[in-house]
Formats: sequence, structure tokens, C-alpha cells
Amino acid sequence: MDIPREPEEILKLADIDPEYEQASKGMQLLHKLPEETHQFIEFTREMGSRAEFGDDPAVTQYQVSFPARDGYNLRAQIFRPAEAYPNTRLPVIVLYHGGGYTIGQPIHCTPLARAIISAFSVVVVAPQYRLAPEYPFPFGINDAWDGLQYVAKHATGPEIGATPDSGFVVGGFSTGASMSSVLCHLARDYDLSPPLTGVYIACGSNCPPAAVPGRFRHRYLSRTQVECNSDLSLNAQLLNLFMNSVKPDILSPLFSSFLWPSGHSNLPPVYFQIAGREYSRDEALIYADVLREASVDVKADIYKGVPHCWWVLFPHLHATSRWRRDTVEGMRWLFRR
Repeated sequence: MDIPREPEEILKLADIDPEYEQASKGMQLLHKLPEETHQFIEFTREMGSRAEFGDDPAVTQYQVSFPARDGYNLRAQIFRPAEAYPNTRLPVIVLYHGGGYTIGQPIHCTPLARAIISAFSVVVVAPQYRLAPEYPFPFGINDAWDGLQYVAKHATGPEIGATPDSGFVVGGFSTGASMSSVLCHLARDYDLSPPLTGVYIACGSNCPPAAVPGRFRHRYLSRTQVECNSDLSLNAQLLNLFMNSVKPDILSPLFSSFLWPSGHSNLPPVYFQIAGREYSRDEALIYADVLREASVDVKADIYKGVPHCWWVLFPHLHATSRWRRDTVEGMRWLFRR
């Protein structure tokens, strides 16, 4: 899809999807938060720990452990095709969960991992990263980088059993997407071996207001657009809660990949998924253009009138069906299949 660049076109991306409007009537899921930050985090983590995804006979799933740089024991979920033929070449996707750096866990990547495996013979690895406020910035991104290096080093071994030279993608949704945009720069600058071949960024954040160059300010509208700040799944109140917990240096390139000091050239192809009613919409649109200016191959799918990561709360929308199809096609594009 073409990237809209005129303010009028950009603002219209938030025109509500009629099906979403009907499905969301009466919902105030995250608009009314507990007064105490820790109450919300504890409640949401507890609810997340109860998530059940059942069994999928087509996918083998297991857990491995790996050390962070400070010796902390982290874990990763591994998803593999249950009936891969001997000597089958299996690309690997490293997938990071969302949750504002404060909630979520690798197991929440299960539906997406299974959907990708049902379309391709690949291995998906979902590494853990430590969460704020117990572990504020930069613990999360450091753990994510340690996890990606672990996968690169052990991808062909018995723990993972992939062939990354046939495809090595990093990606995620929400915070996981934001992290992935940082990780691909680290991988380039530190010569990760084998090298990444693609990046998947679904509803990620790349550029805080203070970092927006003057030539793009007329396009940076979603942070103040009412429709985007009243998002059911990530509104301004919740965003502030996350930021107060994480305490990031918003001008650090480890938090805002847009500010990467060595630029964006020579990155692998990047696939964006951008929701029309979310706060980070315009930074994604701008970032896609900046990558293209740096001669990075970019593909972007835009979903008009739906909020941040809407497919989680609204799995039956036509927009969600399209998102599922697009995700498969986007991965096919990244793998050049």
C-alpha cells in the first residue's frame, strides 16, 4: 500500500471501521485503569498467565533456557513443524511479544507462531526479556539482543534445529516490533552471523515526538489525534503508565531506532503493519519513508480505522482476516518465496 503523506490523507486513516465500531460498543477495557500502577501490572500479568492456547498437532512446542549478559536465566519458546521431513531447510523467525515493556510473555506469541508455521516450514523462537518496573530500561532491549545472539549462535544445533542461511527474520508486535527495529541495527553494526534477512514490524513505535525532524512534523499527527489517543487497547493513559514504569531514555537509539547514529543503510527488507487509529501510526509511516530513502526494501500494509494490535481483542473482524492473510504474504515477501 502506498504511504499517505498529506495531512488530510493521514488523518482519514483514523476514520473508524464500521465493523470495529459495532464490535467495540460498550467496551472500556483499558480506559479505566486502577489508580495504582502496580495494581494494573499485577492484574494484567495474572490475566496473561492464564492464557491457554490448547494443542496444535501440526506444531511441536517446547522451552529452552539461555543466559543474559549478567548471568540471569532467560527462557525461549520454540515452535517447529511437527512433521518436518529429514534434511528439510527450515528458516527461523525470532518473534518478540508486546506489552509496553511491562507485561506479556513469550507464550503469547503462540497464535502468530502457529499461523506462520501452518503456511511455511519454519522454526519460530520467542525469547523472554525482563519486564519493568522491576527491570527498567535498558534491561528489556539488552535481553532481547542477548536472545537474538543466542538464536544466531545455536540456530543449527539440536535445541533449535533451523537453517538460518535459508532465512533469518526478526520481528514482533507492539513493543516486540519496536525492539525488532532496534535489533536489526545492532545486528548490522555488530555483524551478527548468520545475518538477518528480514524484519517484521507490527504496530511498533520508532520515533518519540522529541526526535521528529522538522521536515516530517506536518505528518506527525497521531500522537495528538483524538481518535488515536482514545484507542481501546493502547490509549494515552496506558501509554503514560508504561513509560513511567520503563523509565526509558527516549533519545537513546536503543529505545528509538529512528535516531540510530550510523543511519539505516544496509538493513534487510522491512515489512510494516500499521493500524489507522493508533498513537504510533505516523512514526511508522515516517520511518518507512526514511528507510526507503536509505535504499532499504520496504513493504507496508495499512489498516484503516482499527486500533493498536486490534486482532488480539477482535479476532472476528474482516480487518483481522485481512491481517492474517497479509501476515502470511508479508512473511512470504521477507522469505522471497
